[in-house]
Amino acid sequence: MDETDAADILRGFWLNRVESSSSQELILATCPFCGKGDRIRLLSDETQEVSVIQETDYQAAWETLASKDRLPAICGFCLNVVLIRDGQAEMPGAQ
Repeated sequence: MDETDAADILRGFWLNRVESSSSQELILATCPFCGKGDRIRLLSDETQEVSVIQETDYQAAWETLASKDRLPAICGFCLNVVLIRDGQAEMPGAQ
């Protein structure tokens, strides 16, 4: 799975999730897609209330994007998944 596909899966789960977005940690970073800097929220590596098949897809997407030095997040304005590394947001697939 490439990083773009993984980002699409995580975005889909975020858009359809049950929990409130206010429970996610806000990150002070600028979105590389839209330029907003006040709406980026960390995504969780834990899935709740999803089927086993969906959980497998989510975990595969998470493992594609997350590493010890970067974490997936989502911009609450443009709804794009970004990767947070050293306090900066970057586009998935950008090295």
